[in-house]
Amino acid sequence: MLKVFLLDDEKLIIDELKQIINWGKYGFQVIGWETNSRKAFVQIAKLKPHLVISDINMPNVNGLSLFERVREINPLINFCFLSAYDYFEYVQEALKLGAINYLKKPIDVDELILMLKRISDNFDEEFSEKLYEAAISRQYIEADPYFQSLFENNAFIKANQLYRIVTFSDFNSDYIDESKLSSKGFYLLYKEKRLHIYLVYECDLAYLSILNTKYNMAIGISEEFSDFFKVSNYFRFSRIAAYQSFITGKNEITIVSKNPKLEVLLSEINEASNIYELQMVISRLKERIVSYDIKCYDLQAVYRIVMFNFVKFGILPFDYKFEEISVINNYFDLDSFVKEMNSFFVENTNQTDDVSVIDSIKKEVENNISEHYSLSYFADNYHYNLSYLSQLFKKETGCSFTEYVTNVKMNVAKSLIINNGELSLSQISEQVGYKDYYHFSKMFKKINDESPSDYAKRNHMKI
Repeated sequence: MLKVFLLDDEKLIIDELKQIINWGKYGFQVIGWETNSRKAFVQIAKLKPHLVISDINMPNVNGLSLFERVREINPLINFCFLSAYDYFEYVQEALKLGAINYLKKPIDVDELILMLKRISDNFDEEFSEKLYEAAISRQYIEADPYFQSLFENNAFIKANQLYRIVTFSDFNSDYIDESKLSSKGFYLLYKEKRLHIYLVYECDLAYLSILNTKYNMAIGISEEFSDFFKVSNYFRFSRIAAYQSFITGKNEITIVSKNPKLEVLLSEINEASNIYELQMVISRLKERIVSYDIKCYDLQAVYRIVMFNFVKFGILPFDYKFEEISVINNYFDLDSFVKEMNSFFVENTNQTDDVSVIDSIKKEVENNISEHYSLSYFADNYHYNLSYLSQLFKKETGCSFTEYVTNVKMNVAKSLIINNGELSLSQISEQVGYKDYYHFSKMFKKINDESPSDYAKRNHMKI
């Protein structure tokens, strides 16, 4: 249940609020009250209610000042103010500061119930939005306190359970009976078209296996956990695991687990003593990934160690700054990823004018904005050594190939947001070549210092 704290300097008003409705019927519980605003601040900080209903005109510390102080320590707490008509100017100020509503005295029961229903109905959506913004804008580390607090402060999420995060990258409501995910229950964390992410209590793995086998559904399942200390990692790995088709070419059910063979593969790459040995290892990269049963969520580690060795052996210049790309979002499949890694060893036999080649590459990227081009594609087409072409592209454009492509895509996305009100943000994401809206939004925010939704709101687009 959602927790409510009541504050008014008149005890009669508090008693009336406590008795005026059946709070539990609407998913709320009154967990505390106070007539003194200074004491109330201490109680609110301790109890962390989801909603505070407070008189706006209080002695000592008035309602507005209390609201600002509480927001400094916990911005997730909602405030609703009580007001007589004489204090309407205060109400206007409260709404400007972010209060969700105000109720006039004497209190109208229907108005109170309507507000509670609105809070309850929107709570899933609000949590999902905060979770989503955290996922795309923060570093994924094992213990992210903000990400962790989102789960711990959500009244709908049960405490002290065995959890798994389950991602459907190919969700189909025709085939899924959500109630069968677990006999203990579940919580829908996020949904976007056919991407659904759940927090499931004591997950029924057998039922998920049936969904994959019978209906060919792609499912990623986190490790089991009992607290939210590393929840940002579980969330991220579950989502990536749902795209195991990147390696296998078919929808799979993938449970995240540690694979000791990953360390073997990384060691094989890292133990190459010269360029020739490294080339031999990379030439067998696909074979090793498949035979060692490497999962898509571990490809990032493979990419990092390969790029490190390219720098170590001078295949890339010592000061070359490779980007921390998302492998599954920047390559079409495992073959295209491995092909690019191998292409770094191709000798340069180019006889074409360098500048015109760069111009041609730029033009092709700009004219095919939905495509996911890699620089190795152009190295093959123009018979260039990949390392040389990479340095040449940066010299002529002032940025890396990946940076250039991202900037072009984001500029087109901004134009579509402003000029095409018929398209949703998800459709715009697809039009500029991003299958995963998470990744699109993360890159958009990195380039523009604001999320697509914020940019759309600022430009008056209907989302």
